[in-house]
Amino acid sequence: MLDPMSGDAARLRACRRYLEPVREHIVVEKLKTPPTRPTEFENPYGLEVQTTPEGMLLIICERHLSAAICGFEDASKKHDQAE
Repeated sequence: MLDPMSGDAARLRACRRYLEPVREHIVVEKLKTPPTRPTEFENPYGLEVQTTPEGMLLIICERHLSAAICGFEDASKKHDQAE
């Protein structure tokens, strides 16, 4: 995914390959912890968080992977239209 010599198709495949395991692990992290007000990290909104700190990081990774997949797919569509 980070290899500068790899093409967009390879990066898209890598993002898709990582997305499902990340989503599955998010569910596991949510099951580990009941809703609480976290004390281990900054929570400026005072919201109940239904996951662990690791789960929050996985959620961020999932969002980045999803955004990357959408970006690669959009770029591919634009490229196909230009041809």
